[in-house]
Amino acid sequence: MVRMKLDTVTREYLVRKTLFLMRKYGIRPRKRLSQNFIVDPSAIRIMVSRIKKDDVVLEIGSGLGILTSFLAEKAKRVIAIEIDKKLVKASEEVLKQYGNVEIICGDFLRLKIPPIDKVVSNIPYHISSKILVKLLKECSFRLAVLSLQ
Repeated sequence: MVRMKLDTVTREYLVRKTLFLMRKYGIRPRKRLSQNFIVDPSAIRIMVSRIKKDDVVLEIGSGLGILTSFLAEKAKRVIAIEIDKKLVKASEEVLKQYGNVEIICGDFLRLKIPPIDKVVSNIPYHISSKILVKLLKECSFRLAVLSLQ
């Protein structure tokens, strides 16, 4: 996979890449998991703008790994959690060139989270309250940038 540059990537490119990966891996967004994919470069730019090179970043619901790849370009380490095995397989392809990404296939609500500095995520909407409660009760971090519905 070619690394995408956030300052030049277009919405059209992100839509094409998303559709390509969905077809290749037989992925259809699952409503019961609130699956949706960010294809707006402006939104991604905002979400990653406060990431620094020494940050350990948590992403919940990493999907196809597109947001994750932009996080990996800026952060020291990215811990990406995804519950859907098909999405994990797709994101492994997208992220294989990054040595600083750890993909965990599992349910965020049931996992013990390692130490982190920041949280950046397009979180699954149907469990956003539960995610927020877990983050606030069990995790210590300096900044969270979350997209919510």
